[in-house]
Order: sequence, then C-alpha cells, then structure tokens
Amino acid sequence: MVSDEIRLRQLDELLLIRSSILPDELFQLITPSWEAFLDASSSGDSLPLPFPLESPRFKVGTQAVWFDVTLPDQARQAAIFTGGDSVGREEAEQWSALINNKMEETSQAPEDFPAYQLLSAHLLPMIQSSAEKSKDDARSRLSEHEMLGAQAQDTACYHALLSSHHLISPEKRRSLSSWSRSLHLSGFAKVSYPGVIYVEGGRGSKASIEEFVKRVKGMQWLALKVRFVEEVEVGLVIGKGWKEVEKVGEVVEEMRKRGRERHVTGLGLGSSKSIDNKEK
Repeated sequence: MVSDEIRLRQLDELLLIRSSILPDELFQLITPSWEAFLDASSSGDSLPLPFPLESPRFKVGTQAVWFDVTLPDQARQAAIFTGGDSVGREEAEQWSALINNKMEETSQAPEDFPAYQLLSAHLLPMIQSSAEKSKDDARSRLSEHEMLGAQAQDTACYHALLSSHHLISPEKRRSLSSWSRSLHLSGFAKVSYPGVIYVEGGRGSKASIEEFVKRVKGMQWLALKVRFVEEVEVGLVIGKGWKEVEKVGEVVEEMRKRGRERHVTGLGLGSSKSIDNKEK
C-alpha cells in the first residue's frame, strides 16, 4: 500500500501542474477519485481521507497535442504518453523519444516535483512553440500582395516598456515568450525583482505592440506600469527573438545594444553608475 506521505506529495505536484496551465491549455483528471482532493486543497478544506488507491492520472496540453500523465508511486519518473487531435503515429513516436530524452536530462537534477518540472519547463513550452510554428507557416503562405498591403498601412517601427513589482510566475514568463512569437515581436523580460518587460517590432508593428501590451495588462500584476508605447527612432537596431535577463544592469546593456539606453535610465530603472555599485 502506498503511504499517505507519497499521496500528499502527488497531490502537491498535481496542484502545481494545474496552477501552471495557460488559458489556452487543458488540464483534465482521468482518475476522478482525485478531484475531491484537488478541490479541498484549493479551498483550504480538510482532505476527504483516505487517499485513493489509484495513482493520479491526468491529461495536460492542448486539443492538438496533449500528454497522458500518471504520477509515480515509487519510481522517480512519471509515465507519459502523447495523443491529440492531429497527432499521428510518426509524430507520437517523435514525442515519445523527446520525452525520454528530457526525462533522462531532468533525472540528474534533485527536483522535488520532477513531473511538474518536466511539463512546465520543457514539454508544455514545446507544444506552444510547435503551435506557433504552425501558425507562422500558415502566415508565410499569405500572398506577397497581402503582406505588402498590410505594411503599406503603417511603415513605422514601435516598441514598449513595462515594469512591475516582480516577474516570477512561470506561466507569465511562458506567455510573454509565446506572445512575442505569435505577434512577430522581439524583446526581453527581466525576472525576479523588479520585473521589466521590453518589446519591439519592425515596420508596421504598432497593432502588434498594442496587442502585446493589452495581453500583459490583462494578467494579474502587482504595481504594473506601462512606461511607454511609442514609435522607434529611425535608424535604431531592432533586436531578434525573446530572452530573459536577471539583473537591472543586463536591462541597461540590452537597451545599450539597441541604442536606447536613455529609455530606461531616464525612467529611473537603472544607470551605469548605480548598477555598477549595486551589483558588485
């Protein structure tokens, strides 16, 4: 018989996984006997002991690609299988090989919740990346006439800077990266305290920048400030991709690479002298 200590650990891991799900992702329990335990833990009520005899099993991902996960009782790694509306045999085998590789990588790290780490840090972001790539491929098939027509309406480049008390949440960080790809934008986020988000786009990016800012404002934040949303000066370099940094000094350095250091130092988010003193 599995001990209550193991069942409590499984319950904690279930709660972590469910709380990390993005709005466009799904989480569905396949073992309904665990539903009451999740509800009780979420509401702060007493657990309806005894624990179920069966291990918790659930489906997580998207309608297109999802993972069937069973949390382990004794073994370190969970049992994970791939399915989905658009997943054929060949793709399922590719996902299986990828999962095995990631399991082998994460097995070397002494994580308390290995299934949560595997899903939130690797597998779920890969689903989002795959979905965005499919969308990008569809967009690339638009006719040259349609693309030129859209660019002709707005030929200016835009950028935006936001700050918050902190940026720690894995789901928020994944959302920022995902939105930057889907909206064809680039930039970076400074994690921890304080949180800083900088996003930029090429010609005709005003609508995409405004949509990105709108989505960020739609999430729950502590002391979120939109520092600016404006046109980029002609001739300044537009960065590529999305990245994360950890120090205020790195924020200034990223802006310096783009010729826009004054946009952060002028707002009190850092200066060369103050950063050197703080980060020594």
